[in-house]
Amino acid sequence: MANGGIIGPVNPVGNVPVAAGVDAFNAPGTFTRPVTTVDLLIVGGGGAGQKGPSGGGGGGGGMILIPGYSIPSGPHAITVGAGGAGGTWPSGTSTAGNPSTFAPGQPWGLEAIRGGTNNSNPGGSGSGNQGEGGGGSPGGSSTQAPSMPAPTAPFGFGNTGGAGLDPQRKGGGGAGAGGAGSPAPSGGGPGGVGKSAQPLFGAAPQPYYPSNGVNYAGGGGGGSDISGSRYPGDAGSGSPDGSGGAGSSSNPGSSPGGAGVTNSGGAGGASSDSQGTNAGNGGSGQVLVKYPGYSEFAASGVFKISEVYDYVKAGNWSS
Repeated sequence: MANGGIIGPVNPVGNVPVAAGVDAFNAPGTFTRPVTTVDLLIVGGGGAGQKGPSGGGGGGGGMILIPGYSIPSGPHAITVGAGGAGGTWPSGTSTAGNPSTFAPGQPWGLEAIRGGTNNSNPGGSGSGNQGEGGGGSPGGSSTQAPSMPAPTAPFGFGNTGGAGLDPQRKGGGGAGAGGAGSPAPSGGGPGGVGKSAQPLFGAAPQPYYPSNGVNYAGGGGGGSDISGSRYPGDAGSGSPDGSGGAGSSSNPGSSPGGAGVTNSGGAGGASSDSQGTNAGNGGSGQVLVKYPGYSEFAASGVFKISEVYDYVKAGNWSS
């Protein structure tokens, strides 16, 4: 059936430019841009703080910040790690975070390790060591850097957690991607600083950055249980960049350990555990993919009326 006429907008046929940009993943998804070089930020979920009596702070999620990474043209699967869950009073156990990945299962795929928890546990960044019963040992080590193989070794970041004070009941700070956790001083140890994504992804504010700004994967503060003023002191602060949560103290009262910032991979703060408090949750991770400008082929939107009729009849016309 031919009755002439055309329908549809008249689009140019040929290459249409697409500007460079950033795709942000706060949940699992797929990167589909037809490009072969990208800048990547991959942050694992932060570890929860330890439930005391003088727990160590959680370790920040592992972080990969890598420029000009060569990949085959997509699509590529992406996973985003959840943060660990803080132990609840009286018997809950804190959990580590979960890893975040770019193209898992591929030989060129990348994984940011989850943050550590619970008394010197290794992770992307290690957790702090507990106070009483911890023996004053160092905190957990990093499994993100420098042990990862090339090409991620120069671009993977993680550190070691801080030591607790035994028997003074003051936990060490968890490590961050930018610095080690601090040993417990007069109170719980401060969490290690996170690391900035600004060199590759720009100064804050950006719509894809977490609420604390450009810094990711800070450590959680250690807990402090003063046990009736026998060992006075305050709980450890979270990471200086704000991504990791503060620890809790039993002096003068007691509050839960602070939570890591969502999508920053920040760690949770430890609890004092003497007055029924819970440890802080770790923050979830994030994946950012910065892609260069490229061109897409665009076809004409012009159709003959007869073609539309045939498509509709066959059930192939998209409304």
